[in-house]
Amino acid sequence: MGTTIREVKSTPKSLINEQGELQRGVFKEYFKEFNLLNKKRPILKKLINRNLLTEWQAVEVLAADIFMICAVFKFGVMNRTLFFVYEIKENILHDYSSMSLIGTKANVAPFLEGMSVSSRKTKDTFVKITNNLNNGELYLEGYGNKLDNDIEFALSFKRIAEPSVVSVPMTDNHIVYTEKDLLVPTGYIDFKGKKHSLDKSDVTILDDHRGYYPLSSGYDWVTCMGDIVVDNKESKFGINLTSFYKNEEPEKINENGYWLNGEYHQLPSVEFNREGFNWLITDKDSKVNLVFVQRNCFNEKKNMGLKIDYTLAFGTLSGEIITDDNKVIKVNEMFSLGEKRLTKLFKGKTHNY
Repeated sequence: MGTTIREVKSTPKSLINEQGELQRGVFKEYFKEFNLLNKKRPILKKLINRNLLTEWQAVEVLAADIFMICAVFKFGVMNRTLFFVYEIKENILHDYSSMSLIGTKANVAPFLEGMSVSSRKTKDTFVKITNNLNNGELYLEGYGNKLDNDIEFALSFKRIAEPSVVSVPMTDNHIVYTEKDLLVPTGYIDFKGKKHSLDKSDVTILDDHRGYYPLSSGYDWVTCMGDIVVDNKESKFGINLTSFYKNEEPEKINENGYWLNGEYHQLPSVEFNREGFNWLITDKDSKVNLVFVQRNCFNEKKNMGLKIDYTLAFGTLSGEIITDDNKVIKVNEMFSLGEKRLTKLFKGKTHNY
């Protein structure tokens, strides 16, 4: 691993230990087992574990002129596909997402190796993610608007850098696991009659996410990916920055960092401030000074006792990162993806402070 500012632990076999406790911390590799339904709770509460568990797996694919995100999502009885294609130059967003409470169920892979599958199929769309991270491999296939032949894709990916693996303690009883991987694709995306062939010049991020959220909580998040020139050398690059509204140990346990030259380098905890369409992302020591400029977005708001305010934004990231050896990494309008997620149950407290 590259720059380390937080302790990195060896990864146990399971995210839930033999005592039924959720393990917290920053880890070296992915977990071979999650077993989140084995979380220790009183008998009555244990019966509803399944309905409180949030799981999703997303693949974020950047090609020359389009970006595609496919995610299989499950929360209790809610089954969902998040599926967007963004035409970068034209600033046009296409939404193939769908949701159901019963019927078309989402299957989220129980682990990330051995060709385990996350998938969801509806009348019009299909997304299948096949995990083989024990060999550094991932596969993605599917389609959208089948009758109109809007989009079809078949891609394979190879991991090119160390992963980010973190189990965030939002409260004593709520821990969320996240894994981020940087990969290069091969294959194709057929989109509205045009075939986009992808190869090692393109880049992809895998986002695996599962755990127990407090019903009143949320986060701000931004990621970017692409090629960057550092020290006169072009390299694959990616950033992941998140501010969880609830985190008992934000300095010690977070998923902030960047990939460069096959290594993952940790970054400090950050703060997000929004000024219109500009998201300002900084830390207290001025190591991170970035601006995400939102160009387009999907927004969802609901309020039925549980208030939901969710934004998935598409845009660019600019600014700089100061490394531990005081080198400056300049980011200049790289394609970027951002999220804001807020849930609030009645008058529940959404932040630690």
